[in-house]
Amino acid sequence: AGYFSGGTTPYAYSVFSGVLPPGLTLSSSTGQITGTPTAAGSYSAVVRATDAAAATANTGTISWTIAAVAATITTLAGPTSGTVGAVSAAFSMGLNGTGTATITPNDGAAGGTFSPSGAQSVTYPATATFTYTAASVGTKTISTTNGGGLANATPISYVANTAQGRLLLTANPGDEVRAFGSGALLATLAYDLWVHHPTTGALVVKLSGVTDAAGLLGVVTNPTMGLSTQYRIDYKFSTGEFGSCYRTTEAT
Repeated sequence: AGYFSGGTTPYAYSVFSGVLPPGLTLSSSTGQITGTPTAAGSYSAVVRATDAAAATANTGTISWTIAAVAATITTLAGPTSGTVGAVSAAFSMGLNGTGTATITPNDGAAGGTFSPSGAQSVTYPATATFTYTAASVGTKTISTTNGGGLANATPISYVANTAQGRLLLTANPGDEVRAFGSGALLATLAYDLWVHHPTTGALVVKLSGVTDAAGLLGVVTNPTMGLSTQYRIDYKFSTGEFGSCYRTTEAT
């Protein structure tokens, strides 16, 4: 901030060109550049000051050379939830500084599988990725070990949820609901939909004011519906016509 003088205070500061090193920030009110660099490399930037009368002035080019620091810990990032038996989104593992290490993921003997399985060699700044398939429902601790003598990354709590069922309610001829008298297809009208449990008959989910121009009825998903299970669906249109059909869930 002491670089500038004159004009009409207060000044507002911004990066006019170039970039600051990652981890450093410029205060728009004081002009101070603060922080801790997080990536090695050479960087340069020009800072502009704008006074209260909209007059501007720039610094010369400010340059930084950030030296690389040897890695001290591995890194781990990735999803915190997924579906049991399904491949997760990708996890990534790496190093927080220069070096090479062999890193191995595990789930604390929870029985899940990793792809690729086993250890992967990682050289900074590159990362290695893997996916995880949980063998059972519940919270799994995804952690890593390494062969480079580094501290291990903070583990990730990964929640494996029950596989969710999906009902595809297609317009089978026997399920099309037509108006009394005219025989007009009522699919474009609003209808209410009830899905009932196949054994107890209990209401699983109700949808109101649904419309579907294709015929009948649409798609229903609900976390409590299992896979390959037949449910009864009741529906009633705004005109009073109603009906029922049966559908079997499939994977979402």
